Amino acid sequence: MNNTSFSFGGMISSGWATFKKHWKFIILASIATAIIQIALQVLQRGSERGGSILVLVMAIIVTLIGIVIALGWARVILSLNRHDKADFETFKTSAPTWLRLIKTAIWYVLYFLMYAVICVLPFAIITLIGVLTAVDAVTIVGVILASAAFVLLACYFGLKYQFIYFTVLDYPNLRSKAIFKKAGEITKGSLLNLLGFGVVTGLLNILGLVCLVVGLAVTIPVTKLAQAKVYDFLKEKHEHGTHHAKAE
Repeated sequence: MNNTSFSFGGMISSGWATFKKHWKFIILASIATAIIQIALQVLQRGSERGGSILVLVMAIIVTLIGIVIALGWARVILSLNRHDKADFETFKTSAPTWLRLIKTAIWYVLYFLMYAVICVLPFAIITLIGVLTAVDAVTIVGVILASAAFVLLACYFGLKYQFIYFTVLDYPNLRSKAIFKKAGEITKGSLLNLLGFGVVTGLLNILGLVCLVVGLAVTIPVTKLAQAKVYDFLKEKHEHGTHHAKAE
């Protein structure tokens, strides 16, 4: 079995080192992204006066642009980590990549809903029994357990499939369902480590927020770069294990 543990401090230090080399580009790109998002929000709010059809069209446009921006950032972060370089051209991704991500996201939602039904349904039945029998204690217990099951499932899926954007870029020849499964395979056996890493990076971003919000301009890129380092580490371990298994 491959060791998939990693050093939180080492990954964050690596992200910090990369940020220091390219901070001017990262900050400039972040400002440009913020301006685009603000402009989209203004347009979306303005569309509310034009009727439901215009609101729907604007919602679709904003979502697609959000996907393009997120994929672009994923590509930039991977390029900075792997090749120590990136520019605004690196943000470019293709329409087939956007479509592949949308299809992968659909698989994510379908699997999540399927497991949500399996995990939450028993407690929902308990809640229903409490309502029908007018036993408040049973109703309250059912609601608490159903809510807890849903939250835990959401956390599990968020950890297990957090690298979907990266896998969409790294595996262009895979179909969307295979990409979804690949994202889960890469994190297999590392969920506790990823949970701890998420807590540490979350606290780091809270610290950035406390520092007059300006600190987020540093902590968010650093933690994203560190996350990409973790992805590359786990991806390498996964591929090594896969090739080793095939060789046997």
